[in-house]
Amino acid sequence: MRSIKTSGFRSNQVGTILKKNSKIQHNAELSILLDSIQGVSWTTDSETISKFSKDLFYSSKKADVIIQPRGTNEISRVIQAVQSSEFKIAVRGGGLSYSAGYLVERENTLLLDMRFCDQIIEINADDMFVIVGAGTTWKKLDEALQPHGMRAAFWGTGSGLHATVGGSLSQNAINYGSGKYGTAAENVTGLKIILPNGKEIRTGSWADNKNMQPFNRYYGPDLTGLFLGDSGAFGIKAEIALPLILRPAASAFIAFAFESITDFSAALTEVGRNAVVSECFGFDQSFLAERAVSGGFAEGLDSMRGRLLKEFRTGLKKSDDSRSAKEIDGLRPFTAHMSVDCRDNFELQSSMSLINQICNKHRGLVIDGELMRAIREKPFPAPEMLLGANGDRWVPMHGVIPFSLYKGLLVEIEKFFKLREVQLKKEKISWSHVSNLIGNSRILVEVNLYWRDSIPDSFEDFLDEEFINGHNRHPHNSDVYNGVKLLRSELINLFQKFGSTHLQIGKTYPYLTTRMGNVSELILTLKTELDPAHRINPGVLGLE
Repeated sequence: MRSIKTSGFRSNQVGTILKKNSKIQHNAELSILLDSIQGVSWTTDSETISKFSKDLFYSSKKADVIIQPRGTNEISRVIQAVQSSEFKIAVRGGGLSYSAGYLVERENTLLLDMRFCDQIIEINADDMFVIVGAGTTWKKLDEALQPHGMRAAFWGTGSGLHATVGGSLSQNAINYGSGKYGTAAENVTGLKIILPNGKEIRTGSWADNKNMQPFNRYYGPDLTGLFLGDSGAFGIKAEIALPLILRPAASAFIAFAFESITDFSAALTEVGRNAVVSECFGFDQSFLAERAVSGGFAEGLDSMRGRLLKEFRTGLKKSDDSRSAKEIDGLRPFTAHMSVDCRDNFELQSSMSLINQICNKHRGLVIDGELMRAIREKPFPAPEMLLGANGDRWVPMHGVIPFSLYKGLLVEIEKFFKLREVQLKKEKISWSHVSNLIGNSRILVEVNLYWRDSIPDSFEDFLDEEFINGHNRHPHNSDVYNGVKLLRSELINLFQKFGSTHLQIGKTYPYLTTRMGNVSELILTLKTELDPAHRINPGVLGLE
């Protein structure tokens, strides 16, 4: 990632710089505020502010200034400094979200860039926890733990080269380890929070006034949970304690192809109930052909593309090379790719045998399992999925549902797009879906939308210039963009009909309006109590 253009300004430079910056010069209140946080880095670089006004789908107003704290004390100082001002605060982690959670929607807003709060504070091998700064990336954390033979139970997202631990917990997230251990939020033992009034609190056993060790999340009410999946509405995560596990001694990878939604959904949910996989990714063939391999799902998979698709088609004894997303019996074929981590080879063989039994029962055909192996070999690649082979843009929408509703949702998604074929063809929008097991009772279904559009300048921070230049460029088409926006809204309605919950709520997925009345009142009361001025991340969760 290119280094951010930052002023690195310190107290003795503020006066000089302010005279040169007309935007800050006419804003006396901002000048006073910045002068009061001497020693904290900040920038008004227009290129940086432009990039930070975008996520993967939306663009927004521009922040007045980007502040770059280097730790808990500096976060607290910034929050205390704004108390007597009119300024709001938005908080950004790695910047790879798509639900407008950190985007600025009000005038007079400061943006906290948390990426510099990236210290590995403590690795406790005896009590099996690690404490990190909220801006630590999942890649940095995993590399720090590897020499100790340990791993976080939930150990990151596929975007973990840039995605931060704090951002993932504000959004809630899934991926590595989710098959056994669930979401990121389920794997936290304690938090150090800076409240909207600038005061610091700790949660769980970490809040003890004598023995301050985050070894146990639960002691009295679960205050930790209040600040997880909150899109940063209730406070700013400064430091985070995560539970550790020993790195597995034996791992294997296996994949199956299925001819129908019925077999595919039955196999995935039964595997899930048995809690034997660390990850299980279920793809329709469109995703496998167009994105998982050629779109950068994992580096080095280009050479596998033909072999994987050949095995898939041969196994099903059907072939139509003219279509990359071939339909079978009116439905798309599906594949499931699983990783299995165990304490020893005996446990590994037992788990693999069970998976084979389950998938064979549901008419699954074994295919090449190397895709998961390749992903594991480089779990945190550059996010090349942002651009397709033809330079098309990508944005996902998702829902989390119980196993019992999984097949029905997949069927409705197929019908949803079948009814919109004319629009999709006219606007050159394509789609696919991915499924991810979460623990032994839930599954995430993600619909991916692809369309031709201009490449935002923010992508330059995530993708190499050579990679970007190797793709076709397209002009912005507001009609197509709005068509994708409408599809996203309609997909939310579809997910909601199934009672879906969502990760990464931000300002996109409905939260407050979908809660029972008394719950909505309680959430509003908590927000008002903690943040009476609604200063921190206004607008997220539906909290205006």
